[in-house]
Amino acid sequence: NRFDLWGKGTVVTISS
Repeated sequence: NRFDLWGKGTVVTISS
């Protein structure tokens, strides 16, 4: 899943 960290524009990809 990809999500924006605190809306700061940092996209992090996590494998769940």
